[in-house]
Amino acid sequence: MSVTNLVGLDKAHAPQHSPQTLVETTNFADQETMPVLLPDMFVSFLAQKPRVNPHYATIKAESEAWMERKCNLGERMHRKISKCDFSYFCSVAAPEAEPERLRTLCDWGNWVFPWDDAEIAFDNGELRQDPHMATKMMASLLATMRSENPPLDKTPLIEVHDTVWERLMKDSSPGIRKRFLKAMTNYCNGALEHVNSQSQHRTPTLEEQLATRRRSAGVTPLFALVEYAHRINLPDEIFENPSIKALEQLGIDFVVLQNDIISYCKKKVDSLFLFHSSLDCSRIQYLLQIENVFHNLVAICRAAGMPAQHAFNQVNSMLTTRYHEWYLALTDLSQ
Repeated sequence: MSVTNLVGLDKAHAPQHSPQTLVETTNFADQETMPVLLPDMFVSFLAQKPRVNPHYATIKAESEAWMERKCNLGERMHRKISKCDFSYFCSVAAPEAEPERLRTLCDWGNWVFPWDDAEIAFDNGELRQDPHMATKMMASLLATMRSENPPLDKTPLIEVHDTVWERLMKDSSPGIRKRFLKAMTNYCNGALEHVNSQSQHRTPTLEEQLATRRRSAGVTPLFALVEYAHRINLPDEIFENPSIKALEQLGIDFVVLQNDIISYCKKKVDSLFLFHSSLDCSRIQYLLQIENVFHNLVAICRAAGMPAQHAFNQVNSMLTTRYHEWYLALTDLSQ
């Protein structure tokens, strides 16, 4: 999961891969490098310079310091959260939010990174192949929002998330709370699907992985949080409109596809095998299982036997198609 890379960010905050940058990485067999051309991530409406909430810098500092104190994350994790800069993402997503409401949005964003994408939890952490403990952790996360009896031994990260829910309960509509709870439930279910696949050493198809990633990417909770941050008050039936639903799914796909193009090259993966064109499919699948990167769509394409450049091109083609679908959905909405 990650909503932390590119959608809504300007080029100053983007990884140095855009536009169409050649990335060199070390292959597994002979320590040689081979280039892979990454597509321009800033096209269509993303080519525009975004508006940034004027309270960004102040809220970023407050939220990150609070997270470090509440969760005792340590200097290393604090640096990661600061470098990830989810507060910037939130400040672009909600450029008109008041400071207090922007803070809630940023607190959630700074929570989701250590929860999902770091050593603590699911993507790369100790729970990634432990379905029983992962299910227990997710149930604990959802308990307060579902008005169930919460566990007595809640972790600091769950306590942080509880404060976000408390703020929504205090000052948001029933519809926003309903949509946020539904989104968080889907996110938890998607993350657990990843854990189950990894624990069973099962390779999903590209279609199966995209369906799971739509739930586990953590994008849909942001929709409800931006409603809250901007005090948007719309009838619940608006969100059942087919064009609105199509735009929501496309927004999720933009984040998932862009994230997977960029994040495939990071961490220990880029020092191993993934750009070595002579590895056969079974060897790629074996190494992918070792490195736990089956939550990445580019990796799924590689596991199916695609050469590295072809795999990147395939995911980028999926992304390009969605830009076209975005404008069609907007046209349908205006009719």
